[in-house]
Amino acid sequence: MLRLKAFRPSSDKIVKIQLHPTHPWMVTADDSDRVSVWNWEHRQVIYELKAGGVDERRLVGAKLEKLAEGERGITRNL
Repeated sequence: MLRLKAFRPSSDKIVKIQLHPTHPWMVTADDSDRVSVWNWEHRQVIYELKAGGVDERRLVGAKLEKLAEGERGITRNL
């Protein structure tokens, strides 16, 4: 059964959503250029940045790869 959950870090409009294929991560981009990586199982933001003026798709893809590899330089809020 599909269960929908709602959680939002701010009142800004979400303009893009991407799901990770194997991890419980969801990436959102809002209209104020904030990109957030969520752990949807725990309803927590595990990475967030203000991305104004950059290619968010390329940046988010790189950060998800680094999180999946367990890079030491990235802090997880789990």
